[in-house]
Amino acid sequence: MDADFLIGHETSPYVCDDTVTFFVRKPDARTVDAVGSFNGWKKGECPLKRHEDGWWISDPVKVAAPGRHRYRFLIDGETYYDDPLNFNKTQNKHGPATFFDTWADIPGMAAQLDGIHTSLLHSPPGSGNPWIRDMCTSFLDDYLQQPNVNRSSTIRNFFVKRVSQALDEIRETRVTQGVQIWHIYNHGYIFKTPTLCFGVDVVTARHIWNLAWDIPEDIPYQLAGLLDLLIVTHNHSDHSDPELIAHMIDLKKVVIVTATGLAGFMPGVAPIEDDSPRAFRGQMIHARRGDHVYDQGRNVRCVTYEIVTDSGVRIYHTGDHDYAERLVWSRPPDILIPKFDGVSPKYPNEKVLEILFKYGDAGLIIPGHINELAHYPLGGRTSLRDAARQFQSCRVPYQILLWGESYRFS
Repeated sequence: MDADFLIGHETSPYVCDDTVTFFVRKPDARTVDAVGSFNGWKKGECPLKRHEDGWWISDPVKVAAPGRHRYRFLIDGETYYDDPLNFNKTQNKHGPATFFDTWADIPGMAAQLDGIHTSLLHSPPGSGNPWIRDMCTSFLDDYLQQPNVNRSSTIRNFFVKRVSQALDEIRETRVTQGVQIWHIYNHGYIFKTPTLCFGVDVVTARHIWNLAWDIPEDIPYQLAGLLDLLIVTHNHSDHSDPELIAHMIDLKKVVIVTATGLAGFMPGVAPIEDDSPRAFRGQMIHARRGDHVYDQGRNVRCVTYEIVTDSGVRIYHTGDHDYAERLVWSRPPDILIPKFDGVSPKYPNEKVLEILFKYGDAGLIIPGHINELAHYPLGGRTSLRDAARQFQSCRVPYQILLWGESYRFS
């Protein structure tokens, strides 16, 4: 495990299957140990080693799986210290403690995911066998709705396979009219027009809070090379990828972010003002202030984007905006990409979608923010089957794209 990869995480420890790696920044410490239920709370069983800039990192440790393990750091052999990068809190006989969960694969899981991958390639959105697609999404949900599957290397490898397939397609696809749309992860989509390849909220899952998969480093490099433009709705790790943004800036590519939330981004991004449309290589981009579900949007600066492509396709991406309150566009979009589930603190999901469907004038709806594994089931990790069930009542055509899948709109 690369130290730089760990230190760049927003959450700790790093857990993959039945293996955990602890890391913490304590510049003044002489020794740091991880003690917990996994090693009988014994000092010296799991020492951390000092690295640059005050970081301490353990060797990977095998622990029981599946299971929940409580732990604390022991500083200089005498002072207990709670992990400041872990927000999972509990109590034990030693006092407060943080915890982590481990994962053990379900028998046959890897083989079934390989079969799902192959089946989806032969039944793409809009033209494949709907029965095959329904079966694949049902089987996927059985895995992706497991509480701790975000720790599974098998699911991670499935994601890498799906995204690698998409990268090859993006590289090879030529668009002469309309737009081709690829889903990468969560609410991140890539759009290819006759003259441009751009993304909205594209992330690689390497830096997402409570996920942080150790996927190949060349994936963000490849994405940055393929994208001419990256547009970001707000600075949450499941919508904004610092590594991808850094690569884009290094390659002199444009990264557009909201001017009101600029403080959370690295230098080199291009701020866009609310309600001040901006042209970029034949595309017109219009940002409008959004209301994030957290704290009614007061402390999370986010926007929605209305984008008119060079081929005349009008795209509307809501980000995490609470569109139960309002949804404003200059003209009805050809493609509407709304967040699905967890949109409003005031209404249940069915009511929110009822409000969305009343907007009614979109040409195609592609729901986003499905199976975001950093969230918990029933706490933001929405299932594919639930999305399909609820969108069946929608009069507007819709497509649900799985990781790495694409759809041609013309």
